[in-house]
Amino acid sequence: MIKFVKENFDNILKLAVNQIAMTIFGLLLSAATFSNKSILLATGVLSAVFYLYLVYTAAWDIGARDKIKIDGGRMKKIKLKGLYLALLSNSVIILLSLIALICFYLGEYNKLQWAVNTTAVTYNIAWLLNGMYISLMSFGNIIPLKYYLMLLSVIPALITSALAYTAGSHNFRLLSLLGINTDKK
Repeated sequence: MIKFVKENFDNILKLAVNQIAMTIFGLLLSAATFSNKSILLATGVLSAVFYLYLVYTAAWDIGARDKIKIDGGRMKKIKLKGLYLALLSNSVIILLSLIALICFYLGEYNKLQWAVNTTAVTYNIAWLLNGMYISLMSFGNIIPLKYYLMLLSVIPALITSALAYTAGSHNFRLLSLLGINTDKK
């Protein structure tokens, strides 16, 4: 695993930078539209779709570059590389969400004050890092649902990255299904 991280650090960093940029974008959109729930929902969907588009294009490019290396014999094919890259780039959110969820139940049922405090801190940090989904998650702000939503919010990026990497490594373009020619001349 350490070898995988070393070899793919720049790809993981590219996906993480996209996530940070979309966090800022999502925070700005939600702050601007928080008073109107219908516009908040629309901008939340826009932010999430745009983030998944960025994940798709980044993972597709990584897969297309790896295809050249695999075909040239300079690299071995890793079947779920897109999923692994997305897992590593979202690992901070996954870790913080798991800590918040575990500490929530420790604080709720064992009445441990440190667990209640840890839940609040880790959830809020994860919430800020997951800014592209803030508008959508504000509709599910019910305890303990919000902790599960935070943990599950990485699933669309994981699926998108895995599918996009596979499509890129097979030189398959999504727009070609619509009959749009994406080859540059």
